[in-house]
Amino acid sequence: MTDAPNNVYLSDLARKVVENKRLMIIGYSFGDLYLNEILGLGMAAHGDDFKVVIIDKYPSYINSYISLFQHVAHRCNPQAYTFVSRLVKDRLYVEIGQKEYPIVVEEYGEPMVSRNGKLIMCIGGFKDAVVNHKETILEFLGV
Repeated sequence: MTDAPNNVYLSDLARKVVENKRLMIIGYSFGDLYLNEILGLGMAAHGDDFKVVIIDKYPSYINSYISLFQHVAHRCNPQAYTFVSRLVKDRLYVEIGQKEYPIVVEEYGEPMVSRNGKLIMCIGGFKDAVVNHKETILEFLGV
């Protein structure tokens, strides 16, 4: 009996993701496979027009691409790694001598933007994103 309302909500979410080419994900660890499938529908429906803002609270030691890579690849859910890799259309990796990475990481708390312009990550938490990066987020989303 409890499945019916949840199915309606998931169906509505899937419809909204497919209808919109801009998405803001707040505080989600990518651990739910059925939600990840819905996010994948958005990527499939909109291709290069799909843009995502991820707002979450990451540890303060993330201040370089290597620390971001280690956090997402090893400490987060593997589905987060997969989603971000698919979105930036580049495998997240670190090679010896590599000079350029798929995501530009500056000091902690500054928004991180993918080189392909499809992803912005605000890792200082929701309040930090709203108070300090609202204009950057709105510009990225084209609002």
